[in-house]
Amino acid sequence: MSEATSFLIDHNRKGDNLQVVMLIINMQGQLVFRYQQQVAQAPTRLQNIAWGGRDAYGNLLKPGVYVAKLLLKSLTDGRQVEKNHKIIITN
Repeated sequence: MSEATSFLIDHNRKGDNLQVVMLIINMQGQLVFRYQQQVAQAPTRLQNIAWGGRDAYGNLLKPGVYVAKLLLKSLTDGRQVEKNHKIIITN
């Protein structure tokens, strides 16, 4: 695995204040990493979300399949969206 994986998030809430939550979950349903940030006047593309392939304790994750769950919530009107993507970690 490279030193970091970057996530790019395109959305249709430009200029809105957003809460961004990304969860990395193993195939047993256990949360291994959580990223959370509030973005004021969000641009259409959020770019600076980096993850080093480590769990919350700093340990490198074992090779396997994980799920990245992205939650975007408008802090203006409360609307939210959730998307899930598979991540495959190899040596």
